[in-house]
Amino acid sequence: MADAELDSWWLANLVNWIFILIAMAAFVYWMKQLKIFNDRNEEKKDTSAHSFLG
Repeated sequence: MADAELDSWWLANLVNWIFILIAMAAFVYWMKQLKIFNDRNEEKKDTSAHSFLG
């Protein structure tokens, strides 16, 4: 792998770029799911929703 680093920076870091793309796709999916739940108003937002708040 040391030879690949000398030949091409992009080739040597391909695995890192793949992980970055997967993480970005997961983040976008997560944000879309949060928006779906927020639009449905499924979350209890009053202070009695959690026992530790009062």
